[in-house]
Amino acid sequence: MVFDEIEQIAFEPLVPTVGMGATYYGLSDREPYTIVEVVNHRTIRVQQDFASRTDDNGLSKVQEYIYSRNTVAPLLTLTLRKCGKWVEKGRLLSANGFALGHRSKYVDPSF
Repeated sequence: MVFDEIEQIAFEPLVPTVGMGATYYGLSDREPYTIVEVVNHRTIRVQQDFASRTDDNGLSKVQEYIYSRNTVAPLLTLTLRKCGKWVEKGRLLSANGFALGHRSKYVDPSF
């Protein structure tokens, strides 16, 4: 799957609910989060989850993880921008965004 396709799927609009997974998309890495509060239809709070690797692939593009809540992680406030992208409050729209509805962890082995 090409990154543009991932980005298109990642930023499909969903109605956020408490407990729903979320994924932060860095340049090529991803981090799992959980929605812990829905402030209103344009503002949510998330916490980063623990991600434990379950495969034995070493430094590889093929990675499998299991996720668990990290209730002591700092809370981030995300806002839904007019373009439909969830971004951390106070950051520019050009900043990397979050996708709702799933958790994903990926560490790019080429860096």
